[in-house]
Amino acid sequence: MINPLLCLSASAGSGKTYRLVLRYLELLFLGENPANILTLTFTKKAAKEMEDKITKALYDINNGKGDSNIINYIESNYGISVADNISIIYKRFLESDTKITTIDAFLQRILKSFCWYVGVDYDFDIKPDNIDDIEEIFLEVLYSRYKDVYDRLLQFCCENRLGIIDVVDICLLLESLGDTLNDGLFFDTYNSVEHTKKMAMEYAKEIQSSYIQQHDKECNALKFDTYEDMLSKGKTWLLKDSLNDYRDFKKTIFNHNTFIKLKECIKDVFLQDERAYLSDIYKFFKIFSIAKKAYYKSSNALSFDGVSLAVLDLLLHKKLDRDFLYFRLDSNINHILIDEFQDTSILQYEILKPLIDEIKSGIGTKKNLRSFFYVGDIKQSIYRFRGGKPELFLLASCGLSKEELGENYRSSSRIVDFVNKTFSDVIYGFVPQKAILQKEGFVGVYTSDNMCDEVYNAINRILQNGGRENDITILVFDNKMVVLLENYLKEMGLNIVIDTSARLIYHNEVRALIEALRYIHNKNILHLHSFCSLLNLQDIKEVQSRIDTFTDDIIPSKILFEVMRDFNIGSLSSKKFLEYTLSCPDLVEFLDDVENLNDEVASSDLSGIRIMTIHKSKGLEFPHVIVVDKDSNKGINKDKLIFSSNNGIDISRIYKKNSAELSKIRVSLDSDYKNALECEKDLAIKDLKNQLYVAFTRAKTSMQVICNLNNDNGISILKLSDCSSGDLGACIKDSILETKNEESGFFIESKNKIMLSNFGRQIDIQMPKQNKKQENDIYSSFYGIAFHYCMEQKLKNNLQDSLLIEILRNKYGVYLEDDTLKKIVKICNLSFENKKFNEILHKGVVKCETSFLSNGIQRRLDLLIIGDNESFVVDYKSGIPDESHKEQVKEYKRYVSEILDSKVYGYIFYTGERGRLVEVI
Repeated sequence: MINPLLCLSASAGSGKTYRLVLRYLELLFLGENPANILTLTFTKKAAKEMEDKITKALYDINNGKGDSNIINYIESNYGISVADNISIIYKRFLESDTKITTIDAFLQRILKSFCWYVGVDYDFDIKPDNIDDIEEIFLEVLYSRYKDVYDRLLQFCCENRLGIIDVVDICLLLESLGDTLNDGLFFDTYNSVEHTKKMAMEYAKEIQSSYIQQHDKECNALKFDTYEDMLSKGKTWLLKDSLNDYRDFKKTIFNHNTFIKLKECIKDVFLQDERAYLSDIYKFFKIFSIAKKAYYKSSNALSFDGVSLAVLDLLLHKKLDRDFLYFRLDSNINHILIDEFQDTSILQYEILKPLIDEIKSGIGTKKNLRSFFYVGDIKQSIYRFRGGKPELFLLASCGLSKEELGENYRSSSRIVDFVNKTFSDVIYGFVPQKAILQKEGFVGVYTSDNMCDEVYNAINRILQNGGRENDITILVFDNKMVVLLENYLKEMGLNIVIDTSARLIYHNEVRALIEALRYIHNKNILHLHSFCSLLNLQDIKEVQSRIDTFTDDIIPSKILFEVMRDFNIGSLSSKKFLEYTLSCPDLVEFLDDVENLNDEVASSDLSGIRIMTIHKSKGLEFPHVIVVDKDSNKGINKDKLIFSSNNGIDISRIYKKNSAELSKIRVSLDSDYKNALECEKDLAIKDLKNQLYVAFTRAKTSMQVICNLNNDNGISILKLSDCSSGDLGACIKDSILETKNEESGFFIESKNKIMLSNFGRQIDIQMPKQNKKQENDIYSSFYGIAFHYCMEQKLKNNLQDSLLIEILRNKYGVYLEDDTLKKIVKICNLSFENKKFNEILHKGVVKCETSFLSNGIQRRLDLLIIGDNESFVVDYKSGIPDESHKEQVKEYKRYVSEILDSKVYGYIFYTGERGRLVEVI
């Protein structure tokens, strides 16, 4: 294959997703099994987008409408006829266990297969760290088992003016560094700080005495009695190379050697204090790790970092055999494709490195094709605070071919030109892009001392020129600015969506439902008032009389469903919240844990002007972007440690970060500390430049940049001047016309173009009250869904009846009674006694609930059995026989026959009584 080892540098909007899809298709046409191709991204959205694009590319090629560039590339480089091979390749792809996933999901898959090796239960859950709970268990473990360390922790916090939560934050940071930490970076032994302080004071007193003897009076700069006072007074003269360089000491004769020894003692105090500090931190960290494991063990759960650490322990420390790993994963990993590689953390890279090295070492020696491909952009590395290491991008490229994408397919020409001009001399190694889109667009830079007013002006410029609220996105540096702008713009009458709006529990309808459940549980009238306020209900007494009919002795999902139906609550968020409650059998437990719910509703389901942080916007694109400067000149840096590295990856030393005042003194005495601080400052500036690059490359049509006159630590680093380029009105008009031609729902073109309807946004959807006939329809619908699910679990997992009934109760108990659920399981069991049905099941590979597209409409096969030369389609029906059932199965047969190119038999399985199988000719 061409370039089996390839590193691709892809600037924003340069078509990296297209190249990933091309690489994947290239491997398929070279004969690789999709199950052997590991494709990793960093978000579920990106993984889904990748899989959809690959599926659509194959679908289009199979239907004679494939991308000519992809087809020409494969045919000209490999002499392969795409048309002759597509049906086999498409079939294999649809049948395979593809590994297009997030890196977190891949690690979870490994851990699920080997969890017992590292003491983790198979059915563990994934949940984010609950810092409050972890802190509580940490203190409990300390107090009950390590009382001396507990006492030291309290003393440590007092000495360093830290809270317990600060220590927990430090421990979480150390945990994320994985195997890059070692005992040698911390110190178990150190000299007495007090002894060194005493020596320093002797030299300081000697200097003090020299001045008094010569001038017969005290000097304010030398008026001190303690070590701490001496440092405070000496924050000016201690920074000098010689005491006579300080203005008040010019006419005084000092022993220069005494001054040198004083500085050496102060430097030693800093070092000894640092060693004691790091030694304490390490003790706390070790016990914190024990406490955190206990926390997750008690809830049978792990955090994302916890999964990574467990897999690292599994692969590196347990010396797991590679062949056994592949056996458990049901495939070899012959190819690795990684997106956004610059965001890879050291911990993730350590896990992937053995697999990558194996592929690298096997190139040219293995009979089978093997390859490693990754794509990313160092300029978009903005996750250093989360462990991201852009240096890994260059490290991993050793021995790989390198390629750079230099064209921009996202932004209008004026935006691309502005970005090129702005960053060419700002980001080292910046390569200008060429704009491909034939659109001019608009760019404006505006300086102001009032950010909110200027943002409002920028929005009005778009709206007054015909732009739409939904097309506007405001990018800011931090969540504080998100809230500030949200409040201001809402007061100005604009519809606003903030990035935190995505959490379910922040939605009005969901908050109202939570308050209703709390009132039902404890009858506190305040919860009822909150419920009415959130839903704008005026008659509290009438509401109370309705809600008082509900009791708290049934499962939360049933209560919630009745409340939603009674009060016509049917928004997207409330429905998703109802889905969440299906797995919660106890109301008290549910209410205790509901605030920790992190489920989200996609921001695309919400309507209005979006405000989000730059970090949140990465990987996204928007028609009109407003980039807002930092509101304050003060940077928020809560770091308590500084990590020094010789190569940007491995940690060579850890420093205690001193206060600004003490840092000035230490910098003058300790060149290593000075270099570490300067390196940290350089990295912070680099992070800022990368943030701005990400922000400026999100816009498709127009971009407005709002600079703060009162801030010299934000966008000012780019030295921009007020300007505007392009016709905003014209580019908005062109953008709207283009959008109208593209929108109105999801569809895939076919012979008969059919589009699925746009059913409205969250605020438009309401659940009407049901009449008796509608209730029966709902019952029938969920009966069918539950039956299909039951059959799938029986066929795929052969679950025991008791477990299956419990699962059905959790999933569908809010709609169906227990007797009905038991009846469904009984009928499923009887179905397998049908002789002909059993015969078909043993004809080949069994596929349950297989989705496909027919004439642009999504269909689903209940059961598909794929044999060597023939296939079987089975459709379940719970009602009485009808001619339309046969027509439906005939359509399924036609589709499967086209895709699999084999003889297809069709059947309807009527589930009533003992089950009846009817063949469709």
